[in-house]
Amino acid sequence: MFGCAEEPIPIDLPEFTELDCSDYASVEYDGAIYYNNVWNKGAARDFAWRQCIVEDGNADEPTYGWYWRWPNSSSDIFAQPQVKIGSSPWDPLPKVDDRFPLALADTQKVEIAHRLRVVSNGNYNIATTMWLVDNSEIGDEQNRDIIRAEIMFWTYATKGQMDPAGERIGVIEDGGQKWSVWLDRNWGDASGVNDNQWIYLAIKAEDPSFDMRFDAARLLGDPLLKDLGLQQFYVADIEVGTEIMDGEGVAWVDSFEVITAS
Repeated sequence: MFGCAEEPIPIDLPEFTELDCSDYASVEYDGAIYYNNVWNKGAARDFAWRQCIVEDGNADEPTYGWYWRWPNSSSDIFAQPQVKIGSSPWDPLPKVDDRFPLALADTQKVEIAHRLRVVSNGNYNIATTMWLVDNSEIGDEQNRDIIRAEIMFWTYATKGQMDPAGERIGVIEDGGQKWSVWLDRNWGDASGVNDNQWIYLAIKAEDPSFDMRFDAARLLGDPLLKDLGLQQFYVADIEVGTEIMDGEGVAWVDSFEVITAS
């Protein structure tokens, strides 16, 4: 935890319209949910932070994203605002996209493509998160007991951003892209709110970009990960967001697409 919260450095941000700034707000647009995830807001203590789902005021067509303002001088991740499809076991409603939960054993392709624009004076990453569960029924209320793994694909990180959690266990190469792999078999909620544990797996692109396309199913099928037994689980949802360490910024989601095949 940090000792003294500092104001972020002033920054000129593009014009935006605030749509919803309430904690865990959901804004549905174009078959996806924009979600104001402030999972570790308590780490900011008495700092007057702000985070909102926003709309781009300069775009020719509706473009959504999120704004944030968190303190400097932190080693914590405060929040992970995001766009998502499926139904998270942490916050199942509203549900979008009836392909989910998706049985990994029956799925040959989970191709994820996203393009983001980010303006920020702080440290953050761009990560795609998949929550894996052991049940094909998510339900309508939070169900932590079915969570078995948190899979993260880091496709960009600022130089000040910390490495993923866990131990670096190797490298996967796929389609000319190298990914470093980080693993913790007994990970939990760093905010201290929840006491359940799960497998944490982070797959970090060594050639980062704001515009990425990758096949998550092919990466998870690599022999390096075989002993984790991930193929027995279901993908509850797919989330693309920014894990935020500090500062102020805005992110626009220009595109987000998930193509699956059995």
